Amino acid sequence: MTDMTRFNNAFISEGGTPPSGTYWINNECKDGTEYKMPTITISNDGKLHLGLKSKTETAKIRPFISYYP
Repeated sequence: MTDMTRFNNAFISEGGTPPSGTYWINNECKDGTEYKMPTITISNDGKLHLGLKSKTETAKIRPFISYYP
């Protein structure tokens, strides 16, 4: 299981907001297309889920930093 407290504090200590929800991993294809794009879903209980969504669905766009525990 991911240490979410430590992960979240890495963002908070730099004045940011910890990520939660679904994010596009890559946004190279045109919005509104049926092409499947990779997503990552971050839940508060420490679970991470990789998935695929078409660009007709919604997800957040956020620059993501590398995190090394």
